[in-house]
Amino acid sequence: MNLGLGIDAGGTYTDAVLVDLDGREVLAKGKALTTKGDYTLGVCRAIDALELKDPDKISMVALSTTLATNAIVENKGGRVGLILIGYPREIAGLLPREAKWAMVRGVHSIRGEELEPLDVEDLRRKIRELAPEVDVFAISSYLGVRNSAHEDAAREMAEKTGLPCVCGHELTSELNSVERALTVFFNARLIPLIVGLIESVERALRARGIDAPMNVVKSDGCLMGRDMAMQRPIDTMYSGPVASVGGARWLTGIKDALVLDMGGTTTDIARLVDGRPKGSEGVSLDKYRLAVGTLDIKTSGLGGDSEIKLDGRGGFAIGPQRVVPISYVAWREPQIKDELKAWVEGRDLHVDAGLLPPIAVYTFLEGNQKNGSLSSLEEKVLGLLQEGSASVFQIAAQLDYPYPSLLSFRGLEERGLVHRVGLTPTDVLSGAGLLDLWDGEAARWALELYAKRLGMKAEDFALAVKNELTQRLASVLVGAALGEETRGGGWETAVCQHLLQKSLFGGKGAVRVTLGLDLPLIGVGAPVAAYLPDVAKGLGCELVLPEHHEVANAVGAVIGQISYRSEAVIRSLETGGVAVYGPGQRKTFKHRSQALKAAQEMVSNDAREKAALAGGEDVEVFVRIDDRYANISAD
Repeated sequence: MNLGLGIDAGGTYTDAVLVDLDGREVLAKGKALTTKGDYTLGVCRAIDALELKDPDKISMVALSTTLATNAIVENKGGRVGLILIGYPREIAGLLPREAKWAMVRGVHSIRGEELEPLDVEDLRRKIRELAPEVDVFAISSYLGVRNSAHEDAAREMAEKTGLPCVCGHELTSELNSVERALTVFFNARLIPLIVGLIESVERALRARGIDAPMNVVKSDGCLMGRDMAMQRPIDTMYSGPVASVGGARWLTGIKDALVLDMGGTTTDIARLVDGRPKGSEGVSLDKYRLAVGTLDIKTSGLGGDSEIKLDGRGGFAIGPQRVVPISYVAWREPQIKDELKAWVEGRDLHVDAGLLPPIAVYTFLEGNQKNGSLSSLEEKVLGLLQEGSASVFQIAAQLDYPYPSLLSFRGLEERGLVHRVGLTPTDVLSGAGLLDLWDGEAARWALELYAKRLGMKAEDFALAVKNELTQRLASVLVGAALGEETRGGGWETAVCQHLLQKSLFGGKGAVRVTLGLDLPLIGVGAPVAAYLPDVAKGLGCELVLPEHHEVANAVGAVIGQISYRSEAVIRSLETGGVAVYGPGQRKTFKHRSQALKAAQEMVSNDAREKAALAGGEDVEVFVRIDDRYANISAD
């Protein structure tokens, strides 16, 4: 039996699956809370939940992770020395503030001809100055994809410092020099993080008797070997979301559909066309656009662990902030449930009912590491929470603060050292008996607390939350579908949202609305079974919730294939002859036939080498020639 172990370290939960790759069967699955301070803890618990009996029979391990995306969003990573060759000084205003950069003279033309030589002495001096302050070097030449000579020379010099180094032409053939510089910068910044993750997971695997090679899911849904992942962590940007698309396809066999993956942190939507997910040429994250090939995925900040807040006007809002579910913390620390019960019953005389809810509890999640100095108050708070989760009222009492409002947890929260606990859709489902996860009784008390504040019954409040989530998911889903046909604009208007509301829930009025989807909807992720039946009913589409949909990401990781794409461009020269711009190289020929043959050899060799580095065996190479001509006329 050919066994594969798939692991998905998501933003909230870490999933693991054991798959019979020959028989196409999921044999076991496990789930654990993701420990962002140390991903290894969550990975180990998810693996242990599989209760492996024959770990030595596992032939491969595949990992998908949101580490890269989270690190960029949370401004984490190694210290990077960015060497920019031939760039205009204006680029400095487009770089991240934390970038340590240096500019060096040296320019190539768009045709790869050297217009200005590399200033070797200035480069040597600047590398020497940066080396003590950085962990890794990143090098980008303004037109390095047309001729990598300057980048190669700079890398040879930088590697003499003993630090790792990566060049722009190794990551992308994108001509946009700004995107290339940002891509190589963030790639370098992620290297220490991804190396630490892979090495720690491998240690955990060996400790459990698993000695199989590890692959990592790329942003295009394919796999790469651990060595390549350590060199090109930027390629894991959308590793987690794309794995869910592959898992949905493998679990259902459906070729044309919309795939909706609802996790704890986000909801991601992708389109399957003829069995393949739609691709995208790059990704935008925060204010930066990076030259990373990925799938076309629409992401919404709506998840099972989005915070439910009262709006002060007799209503509530869901998200976009994420909190730790109260049912999880109470499951781990039962004393939290007792306090919740006292709040609902009004037995806690020290608590002003006007302050509740939201649930004012904080927790320390294991695996978090101190980063930077803490104030004396922060040290005391952190010490208390390491002993156990506590409400702000308990913390204030232990620190002799007369008013809890005087306490500030913002600094500790921003550094990820403590986490706010609150009511989430996961808690609502658990409290209403629709989901068996963590401590359902504690979730029920939390549900009662919020409903009481709104003057509602718990059942009515749970239904209101469910209806709100249903409408929000339907809106995201229809918006993603319409975005393909209308290029996005206008769907979020009040009129459109009203029409969607009427389509889903009906109601009296002068207008009757029927809105539907012409494609099947595949739902993956733990919470979808509670929400998507109503979404599909309202939109009149077929809903497919495959067996094991709650761990589809981990399934998608282990069933992926290794693939690598290489590209060469052939252009005529004004001086006569033809130039070939291949992966990091430029060659000239007299005749087009010679150039075409050379280009085919370049991309074949490059693809074969990269696939082998990624762990591929028995590599097949497919070459496609795309001829493009321009008609030029003179007026």
